[in-house]
Amino acid sequence: MLGFPNLQEAQVVSVDPNKRRITVQMASGQQAEVRMGYHGPADAVRVSHKALPGRGSWGLCAFPYGDNRAGIWIVGTYPAFVDALTTQSDPFMEYDAHWSGAYEMMDQSGQWLKSFPDGTFLQVSGSIDKAKMFRHTVDQQQVQQLTEFPDSERIPNPPSPRFFFLNHSSGTTAEIDPKGNTTVTGAKGATCEITFNGATIIIDSNGSITATAANGQKFQANANNASITIDNSGSIHANAASGQEFQATANNGSITIDATGGIEANAAAGKNLKFSAGGGATSFTLVRTDLLVSLFNSHIHSNGNAGGNTGVPVTPLTAAGIQSNIAGVSE
Repeated sequence: MLGFPNLQEAQVVSVDPNKRRITVQMASGQQAEVRMGYHGPADAVRVSHKALPGRGSWGLCAFPYGDNRAGIWIVGTYPAFVDALTTQSDPFMEYDAHWSGAYEMMDQSGQWLKSFPDGTFLQVSGSIDKAKMFRHTVDQQQVQQLTEFPDSERIPNPPSPRFFFLNHSSGTTAEIDPKGNTTVTGAKGATCEITFNGATIIIDSNGSITATAANGQKFQANANNASITIDNSGSIHANAASGQEFQATANNGSITIDATGGIEANAAAGKNLKFSAGGGATSFTLVRTDLLVSLFNSHIHSNGNAGGNTGVPVTPLTAAGIQSNIAGVSE
């Protein structure tokens, strides 16, 4: 029908997501199907679109050439005092509230909040407290007022916690699952480095872990009443929780302090245990009691009795007589 008013306020009566069109009713009672307008690109591969207005929403429609078959929804409007506007004082605030209960806000100072229906939110702000949102309501005297709009009213039945997942094109991922378990996985060959105040923790591309305290500071790790401390003089202190064992393992070698305080050290096959002080070379070795006893008890001297060889010692050595009760070796 030609001769239709070019601009009219109308109310949405039905929505067609498939065609992205809505049916609206004008003040005259006439109805028309109108297309959505897009702010930005709108071609075969590019588009920038917002959610369709819901039934009952009001907005301004244009009818080019006065033809009711060519209608376009331009913008939404508020015909009454009740609205979802969240500020009365910040002219530069940007706010986008979604049907799901998610919303995003940036205020005039650049503080930003992105909130999701399950309660997850990201925020850049001067406080860790979640920013409060508001909306306009009308009291019994029909006076408009700004009222806090908490998430509990926005989403009365929030969904269960959801996955939070970051996937980088290199293959590195970060995941927080619905239970709060956190997993960070590096891409093959990548290195993870954390640096704070001169201290670093590095996991290199081979899986080696290096933790370095800042110069002159101590390194300490604590868990379940156990601790490892390297103090600022270079001394190392390791303590297991009471009744528990302490074990350090690398490259098939291990050191274990058991629950009774016993110490067991095992080198990898074909390798040696080395003990030194001050970084000195390990020039000496431990003596095996079985070999020493056997050698001592069988040895003789030449030019002994009347020029002949002596016999073996009259008083033989025994392992019990010379071995230490502190350290034992297997080879």
